[in-house]
Amino acid sequence: MAKTPKAVLPKPGENPGRIIDIDVSQEMSESFLEYAYSVIYSRALPDARDGLKPVQRRILHQMSDMGLRPDKG
Repeated sequence: MAKTPKAVLPKPGENPGRIIDIDVSQEMSESFLEYAYSVIYSRALPDARDGLKPVQRRILHQMSDMGLRPDKG
C-alpha cells in the first residue's frame, strides 16, 4: 500500500477556508501515543526525588494542611 503524504495542518487561528483530508487511523495512533506518554510522564511514574506520584504528593500535602499527622489520633 502506498503511503499518502501527510497533510500540512493550518496553525491555530488560521482559517484556510478548506477541509483537509487526514488518515483517521494514523491521526488516532499519533494522538494516542502523545496522550499515553503524557499520562505516563505526569501521573504514573514516581518522582526520583521522593518516590511519590503526583497524586500521592497532593494527598499528603492536603493532609498536612488539615493538621492530620501520624502522631495525632
